[in-house]
Amino acid sequence: MSNHLRNVVCHCHVCDRDVDRICRERDIVLCDWCGIAMEQHWWKRQSRDNTQWDEKDAVVVFRKPDGNYSYPARNDKPTPEVCERIVMRSLREVERHEREAGVLSEIAHFDRGSGNGHDTKSLPPLPFSVR
Repeated sequence: MSNHLRNVVCHCHVCDRDVDRICRERDIVLCDWCGIAMEQHWWKRQSRDNTQWDEKDAVVVFRKPDGNYSYPARNDKPTPEVCERIVMRSLREVERHEREAGVLSEIAHFDRGSGNGHDTKSLPPLPFSVR
């Protein structure tokens, strides 16, 4: 069982309502309307291997002749004449580039649910109590 707080969807079978809550896997979340314990619906892990990004979401880097990389702010920026354009269309390709170049992609390590990135050291206390 996980001791980490996560954003989950809790479902009440009596009221047939869904609510978003931040809780631990072992926490009992009570329905605000009827007081019955709700069922937690944790996000399923999605396949990372088969997902292909379109042109809008692709990650672009430029490899310079000396082997170093340049990271444009936008993926539609024209390729400089002396550089090789590298387009990555999946998380697997981005992770491979991270290993080879010794870098971390901010977009690959940002958790939209918690707002944490790869450089988050500690989390502030939650402003509310978890049931």
